[in-house]
Amino acid sequence: MASRATDGAPTAARAPWADTASMPTVTGMGAIAALEPVALSVEPGGEATATLRVRNAGAIVDEFTFEVVGDAAGWTIVMPPVLRLLPGAEEVAQVTLRPPRAASTPAGDVPFGIKVNSKEDPSGAVVEEGVARVTPFGELTAELLPRTSQGRRKAYHELAVDNRGNERLNTDVLVFDDDELLEFEVEDPGLVIEPGQARFTKLQVRPRERFWRGPNKTLPFHVQLLSDDGIGPVNVEGTLVQRAVLPKWLMWALLGLLALVALLVLLWFTVFRPTIESAARDSVQDAVDEAVEDAVDAAVAAGLADQQNQVDDLTVGVNDLLEAQGQEPIELTPREVATARDLRLSVTAAPGATRNDSFGVGEGETFQMSDIVLQNPRGNAGELRILRGEQRLLVVALENFRDLDYHFVSPVVFNEGDALVLQVACGADSTACEVGAYVSGTLVTTAPPAEEAVATGSSD
Repeated sequence: MASRATDGAPTAARAPWADTASMPTVTGMGAIAALEPVALSVEPGGEATATLRVRNAGAIVDEFTFEVVGDAAGWTIVMPPVLRLLPGAEEVAQVTLRPPRAASTPAGDVPFGIKVNSKEDPSGAVVEEGVARVTPFGELTAELLPRTSQGRRKAYHELAVDNRGNERLNTDVLVFDDDELLEFEVEDPGLVIEPGQARFTKLQVRPRERFWRGPNKTLPFHVQLLSDDGIGPVNVEGTLVQRAVLPKWLMWALLGLLALVALLVLLWFTVFRPTIESAARDSVQDAVDEAVEDAVDAAVAAGLADQQNQVDDLTVGVNDLLEAQGQEPIELTPREVATARDLRLSVTAAPGATRNDSFGVGEGETFQMSDIVLQNPRGNAGELRILRGEQRLLVVALENFRDLDYHFVSPVVFNEGDALVLQVACGADSTACEVGAYVSGTLVTTAPPAEEAVATGSSD
């Protein structure tokens, strides 16, 4: 391979081979070639052109073809691809560089060469070298997961930031609301993101003031990404739906509790009191009064969960009295406790391989999936599948997305013993696949009835 350097622009009035002895190029028996200019500046997504002059240095008619070598070969073409020249004749071919606007196109100097092959004299091939100076470009995208959260005291989001440019980005995360009703905490407020990569950071949102009763309050906020690399700010909108401390159903629950207390009092005076001796009657009356008072106080202070425990305790006491009278006890039903649950599944698979990651639903549990975000930050090729056990729920081609989110109006239910599986079949022509899925929803746990809890020695 031969190369030449240039100190400035070529002189247009003089052909490059007017003086063969002084021409800054390498010759062979087959061809003499000169590339002008040898350094080109090109923007990803755009194009730049250079002129390649070829002269037949042989004594017979020859045919010359071109081959691009170097890192720019994938996005450089020479037209026409073939020149047929008489001895001593010269013609011009145009070299066009079109680097793609993608994170895989590196910024900076990218060397390349144009090899001129002689059909009649293969040993007379020459190579002209050049440099493509690829300019950097920035492209930043972000997504907030979920966009809307709910809570009484605080809520959580995850911010996904994707660098689609061809240079490293240093990004600051700012979060604010216009009315200053919220407080924020960002897990990693300064993100350094390599080209073609994605970074994730958690965001906690807290209302400055709580309210006890009334309708939900919708509190919007803004997430702004600022980069020191000249990229304009990227804005993402989010919303916190603040709920009252005392839920709407609390009043009805208290009324139901009072009705149960009234029933217990009625049973006491009409059924149990005549058959129990005076000392035992006073003891039971004190226990019922104390239990009722504790249950009401607990329901007001702690809400439905503690209230339900008090109701169960009272029901157990009533059943004991009913059994003492030889009557059928009140049947207790299991209780369901619902909690918010989020999790992340991730898979790394070699080209041509299939790998899984899964989340299993435990005994007495049901998982209701409401949101799922699929993440393919490296832009790998292959197939992503979401399974319920062996059943395919979702199949997506990896090359069609970097970040993809689904929000289900009716949640996808995984019952006891089911497995939520992330399966990735990495393409044979792809690089190693690194794929993830962020899942959120509700985990419903069935608690045993009060009598079972007492029998086993457990408590809520």
